[in-house]
Amino acid sequence: MKLRARARRGGVRLTGVSSSSEELLYPEAEAIRCGCGDALFTFTYAPKGKGWRFEYFTGTARPLQAVLKAPLPSEHFEAMLTSFLEVGRAADAHGLSLQRVCFQDRLLFFDPARYSLRFVYLPVRGAAQGSSSPLEALTFVVQQSRLPAGPARILAQRTLDFAKRACVFSWPEYESFLNEQGILEERHASSDRSSSADACHRPLDRRCSFGYDFITPPKSPSP
Repeated sequence: MKLRARARRGGVRLTGVSSSSEELLYPEAEAIRCGCGDALFTFTYAPKGKGWRFEYFTGTARPLQAVLKAPLPSEHFEAMLTSFLEVGRAADAHGLSLQRVCFQDRLLFFDPARYSLRFVYLPVRGAAQGSSSPLEALTFVVQQSRLPAGPARILAQRTLDFAKRACVFSWPEYESFLNEQGILEERHASSDRSSSADACHRPLDRRCSFGYDFITPPKSPSP
């Protein structure tokens, strides 16, 4: 699917058109269209020729590349790091595949009103094969962020070191890393007070890695 972003006075207009050889994944498209929390953009879709046309609603979110041109407040940087965990939770809660989340840097957005990164979901079979991985996107965020000296700069260095070492990467490992840095403490405390039905804010299920290509190393065979 080809995606096109146009900057407008009222924000960004993001559209996509699939080819006739790409199959629409209807249940996934309906899940996103009905809303999947703050992590993924909602969209509308309709037939166009032999394919489909999508229009994503970016709201107050701005392209991340534009946001990172200016010095970044520490709280925004921490929110960006946490957003990678939130997209994993959103996908798990709605039965979606992270292989169809687009992690290309030109299609990452930051929404200052929600204090989070926003991601594009491609509900077309095979469409996201050329997209970057969340690990590459995380590295991009860290390397491009202009941060003040002090704790934020140290956090960026630790995150980049984690990304470089994570040749085999899993969401539980990333969650543990954020916990070690103290970023998730307040979020988890508020989660414990919320309804147990709020699946998007539960700690990640450590039995899986949400269907992405990099997973926890396999267990050694039993003797």
